[in-house]
Amino acid sequence: MKVAAFALLLAAFGAAHAGALDECRRSEPDGANLLPCLRRAKEAATEAMLEAFLDVQRAAAALESPQIAREALKQSQRVFERYLFEHCHAAQAAFAPAQAAALACETDLLRQRAEALAALEIATRGF
Repeated sequence: MKVAAFALLLAAFGAAHAGALDECRRSEPDGANLLPCLRRAKEAATEAMLEAFLDVQRAAAALESPQIAREALKQSQRVFERYLFEHCHAAQAAFAPAQAAALACETDLLRQRAEALAALEIATRGF
Protein backbone atom coordinates (compact mmCIF):
# COMPACT_ATOMS: atom_id res chain seq x y z
CA MET A 1 0.00 0.00 0.00
CA LYS A 2 2.82 2.43 0.87
CA VAL A 3 4.54 1.70 -2.43
CA ALA A 4 1.35 2.42 -4.38
CA ALA A 5 0.77 5.67 -2.47
CA PHE A 6 4.38 6.73 -3.06
CA ALA A 7 4.08 5.94 -6.78
CA LEU A 8 0.90 8.01 -7.04
CA LEU A 9 2.47 10.96 -5.22
CA LEU A 10 5.58 10.77 -7.36
CA ALA A 11 3.49 10.66 -10.54
CA ALA A 12 1.44 13.65 -9.39
CA PHE A 13 4.60 15.55 -8.50
CA GLY A 14 6.08 14.82 -11.91
CA ALA A 15 2.92 15.82 -13.74
CA ALA A 16 2.72 19.10 -11.86
CA HIS A 17 6.22 20.01 -12.99
CA ALA A 18 6.15 18.81 -16.56
CA GLY A 19 6.94 22.19 -18.17
CA ALA A 20 10.68 22.84 -17.85
CA LEU A 21 11.52 19.21 -17.24
CA ASP A 22 9.73 18.10 -20.40
CA GLU A 23 11.31 20.91 -22.42
CA CYS A 24 14.79 19.89 -21.35
CA ARG A 25 14.11 16.19 -21.83
CA ARG A 26 12.98 16.92 -25.40
CA SER A 27 16.00 19.12 -26.15
CA GLU A 28 18.46 16.78 -24.40
CA PRO A 29 17.05 13.29 -25.12
CA ASP A 30 20.21 11.48 -24.02
CA GLY A 31 19.86 13.00 -20.54
CA ALA A 32 23.53 13.90 -20.31
CA ASN A 33 22.86 17.64 -20.33
CA LEU A 34 19.56 17.64 -18.45
CA LEU A 35 20.81 19.55 -15.39
CA PRO A 36 22.67 22.24 -17.37
CA CYS A 37 19.54 22.72 -19.50
CA LEU A 38 17.40 23.10 -16.39
CA ARG A 39 19.89 25.53 -14.84
CA ARG A 40 19.77 27.68 -17.99
CA ALA A 41 15.98 27.55 -18.01
CA LYS A 42 15.84 28.55 -14.34
CA GLU A 43 18.25 31.43 -14.94
CA ALA A 44 16.14 32.69 -17.84
CA ALA A 45 12.94 32.33 -15.80
CA THR A 46 14.53 34.19 -12.89
CA GLU A 47 15.59 37.04 -15.17
CA ALA A 48 12.10 37.26 -16.70
CA MET A 49 10.46 37.25 -13.28
CA LEU A 50 12.80 39.98 -11.97
CA GLU A 51 12.19 42.08 -15.07
CA ALA A 52 8.43 41.76 -14.58
CA PHE A 53 8.85 42.64 -10.88
CA LEU A 54 10.76 45.80 -11.77
CA ASP A 55 8.12 46.73 -14.37
CA VAL A 56 5.39 46.46 -11.74
CA GLN A 57 7.50 48.43 -9.28
CA ARG A 58 7.89 51.23 -11.84
CA ALA A 59 4.17 51.15 -12.64
CA ALA A 60 3.38 51.41 -8.92
CA ALA A 61 5.07 54.81 -8.85
CA ALA A 62 2.23 56.20 -10.97
CA LEU A 63 -0.49 55.02 -8.61
CA GLU A 64 -2.28 57.20 -6.10
CA SER A 65 -0.52 55.51 -3.16
CA PRO A 66 2.82 54.39 -4.60
CA GLN A 67 4.43 53.55 -1.25
CA ILE A 68 1.57 51.23 -0.27
CA ALA A 69 1.70 49.52 -3.67
CA ARG A 70 5.49 49.05 -3.48
CA GLU A 71 5.27 47.60 0.03
CA ALA A 72 2.50 45.21 -1.02
CA LEU A 73 4.59 44.12 -3.99
CA LYS A 74 7.65 43.49 -1.80
CA GLN A 75 5.58 41.47 0.67
CA SER A 76 4.06 39.49 -2.18
CA GLN A 77 7.55 38.71 -3.52
CA ARG A 78 8.76 37.54 -0.10
CA VAL A 79 5.79 35.21 0.21
CA PHE A 80 6.39 33.88 -3.30
CA GLU A 81 10.05 33.17 -2.54
CA ARG A 82 9.17 31.27 0.63
CA TYR A 83 6.52 29.31 -1.27
CA LEU A 84 8.95 28.47 -4.06
CA PHE A 85 11.52 27.16 -1.59
CA GLU A 86 9.07 25.16 0.52
CA HIS A 87 7.11 23.77 -2.40
CA CYS A 88 10.05 22.72 -4.55
CA HIS A 89 12.54 21.64 -1.91
CA ALA A 90 10.19 19.99 0.57
CA ALA A 91 8.89 17.73 -2.18
CA GLN A 92 12.43 17.01 -3.35
CA ALA A 93 13.53 15.97 0.13
CA ALA A 94 10.44 13.82 0.63
CA PHE A 95 10.85 11.79 -2.55
CA ALA A 96 14.53 11.57 -3.37
CA PRO A 97 17.56 13.71 -4.03
CA ALA A 98 16.13 14.72 -7.39
CA GLN A 99 17.92 17.93 -8.32
CA ALA A 100 16.30 17.94 -11.76
CA ALA A 101 12.82 17.88 -10.23
CA ALA A 102 13.63 20.78 -7.90
CA LEU A 103 15.13 22.87 -10.72
CA ALA A 104 12.13 22.17 -12.95
CA CYS A 105 9.76 23.05 -10.11
CA GLU A 106 11.51 26.36 -9.46
CA THR A 107 11.63 27.20 -13.16
CA ASP A 108 7.93 26.54 -13.65
CA LEU A 109 6.97 28.62 -10.60
CA LEU A 110 9.26 31.48 -11.66
CA ARG A 111 7.62 31.47 -15.10
CA GLN A 112 4.17 31.56 -13.50
CA ARG A 113 5.23 34.44 -11.23
CA ALA A 114 6.57 36.41 -14.21
CA GLU A 115 3.25 35.96 -16.00
CA ALA A 116 1.30 37.03 -12.91
CA LEU A 117 3.49 40.10 -12.45
CA ALA A 118 3.16 41.02 -16.12
CA ALA A 119 -0.62 40.84 -15.81
CA LEU A 120 -0.46 43.01 -12.69
CA GLU A 121 1.71 45.57 -14.42
CA ILE A 122 -0.68 45.73 -17.36
CA ALA A 123 -3.60 46.21 -14.98
CA THR A 124 -1.91 49.17 -13.27
CA ARG A 125 -1.70 51.02 -16.58
CA GLY A 126 -5.48 51.34 -16.61
CA PHE A 127 -5.45 53.56 -13.51
